[in-house]
Amino acid sequence: MRLSRFEALALILGAGAIIGSLLIAVPTGGSPETVELVAQLMLVVILFAVVRYGRRGGLVAAVIAAAVYVLMRMPTLQTGTPSLEALLMITTRIVAFGLFGVVGGEAATRAKYLLTDLEQHSAIDDWSRVFNERHAVRTLEQALGRADRYGEPFSVVLITLSQSLFAGFTAARQRTVIRGLADHIRSDLRMVDEVSRLRDGRFLVLLPHTPRAGGEVVGERLGSLSRTKLGAQDRSVTWQVLSAPEDADSLRTLLSELDSEQAAAQDE
Repeated sequence: MRLSRFEALALILGAGAIIGSLLIAVPTGGSPETVELVAQLMLVVILFAVVRYGRRGGLVAAVIAAAVYVLMRMPTLQTGTPSLEALLMITTRIVAFGLFGVVGGEAATRAKYLLTDLEQHSAIDDWSRVFNERHAVRTLEQALGRADRYGEPFSVVLITLSQSLFAGFTAARQRTVIRGLADHIRSDLRMVDEVSRLRDGRFLVLLPHTPRAGGEVVGERLGSLSRTKLGAQDRSVTWQVLSAPEDADSLRTLLSELDSEQAAAQDE
């Protein structure tokens, strides 16, 4: 889950809970005071600050909300000696604002860091739901290592899609098409084979224990399948097969390029 999605989900659920509590309170406890209605709605403002700006933003919003609430309660405080019930209600509300802002802000900040860490270590491409470039780099490096040490053959099929295939597509439509193609490619492979989507949009299919002849057959099959699935012309979907040990140098070059892309992405 990306942070933007986390923020939107937290805001929707939190605001829904706050507003829902108001709707439940009206029929059960009669019509609440306008001041308390405003105070409850101010929790939504604090929630936004908490989710968007963390503990510090939550604290600032809580202080502002408490000040506004005290100002709205000033007529009660100015009418002689306030009752113990009124003072308790004001104190409770201020404490609630503070706890909601500080504790909620701390929880939101920790959740963001956790989600960021999970996202950085995720092995799944969000658009295609197959493995991402990070996973492809790791598995390709391991396959090259096994080829060097044990002479274990393997092949890689790189499938390139022309951007003209997606001309005029919305992002949502493009994602749907890519995900559908990824599902078709994955369903046509063995369990030991792995398909990844690279940052530049290419699909990388790693075929363990597969010499060049087998890789060429799989590449031809996957390329034809992709063209059929997309209704594409020949030049719109192309593929390349690299095999170890014959193309070990080219595979190392590919790995180096992907490694550089990963390093650049982490620096952004």
